[in-house]
Amino acid sequence: MDELEAFSNVEVAFLSVDELFRSVILPLVDQFLLLELHLLNALVL
Repeated sequence: MDELEAFSNVEVAFLSVDELFRSVILPLVDQFLLLELHLLNALVL
């Protein structure tokens, strides 16, 4: 039973990391890409 419990704890940890990634890192990357796009447009125009 302990092994199963440990496994589910690991699973929960992975889920929260995934949640963090989706809610924090992806929006930051999105913003960064938009900024890069604006800078490239400014350079080209």
